[in-house]
Amino acid sequence: MPKVLVLANQKGGVMKSTLSVNLAVGFALRGYRTLLIDCDPQANSTYSLGVEADQDQCLEAFVHQSDLRTPPILSSEPVDGITVDVIPAWISMGLIERWPDVKSAPDPKIVASRIRKAMGNVYDWVIVDGPPHLGYWNQVALEVGDKVLIPVPQAGNYPLIGLLQMRSTIESVQARSNARLRLLGVVSTLVDSRTSMGRTARERLELFVRDPDLIFDTQIPRATSVEWSQAHEGSNLFIAAPREAVTVAIVKLMEEVEARWQRNG
Repeated sequence: MPKVLVLANQKGGVMKSTLSVNLAVGFALRGYRTLLIDCDPQANSTYSLGVEADQDQCLEAFVHQSDLRTPPILSSEPVDGITVDVIPAWISMGLIERWPDVKSAPDPKIVASRIRKAMGNVYDWVIVDGPPHLGYWNQVALEVGDKVLIPVPQAGNYPLIGLLQMRSTIESVQARSNARLRLLGVVSTLVDSRTSMGRTARERLELFVRDPDLIFDTQIPRATSVEWSQAHEGSNLFIAAPREAVTVAIVKLMEEVEARWQRNG
């Protein structure tokens, strides 16, 4: 069975897409069969992986069709000859969440079951890039997932308040419809160790999480190479900055995710 990891935080700009893309590429480079599911209508992960999608070949297809003979699973641009399979996003996905259209959309659990059927047991890792809100596609992401990783940037209290809201949402989905779902942990992102806020990022997280074991040891630093990779279609940190601190940190995060998954079952 694939390990399905959801990157979730309803606040935007916390590195969800950056981590989703680079974790997926990193696992693929290690020889794992990897799928990325882009649940964000902004389609940033889809763009970063160099996938050309449209309304007919995106995640939205699982809303409109109950039995897809050819699921919209496309291949990324190769990195060192390795590709990541992608269920892409498209801007039209956002229309489903408009009122009253959302009332006619199928239950997110039904859509998630169609997605899991399509991905089958082919993959070792499935990375799900969640949207920056708590709407329909966030529910789909949490219904698909096994475990959740919440990125939280160092700056201000708003991301920390969002963390509390996301934990509550995860617990609600777990109790109501997806008993598999668990919080794998929380990771600090956009950390600048030159500032006092950066140096105390973990301590501030502990005040909100109240369970130090949930906080990953790895911290993801702020880096200009992230913006550079995002500005080029089909690029990622393993291409743009393979030796920089941010890429090294993502590799460490990947190793920590594997270790936690094995430990927690």
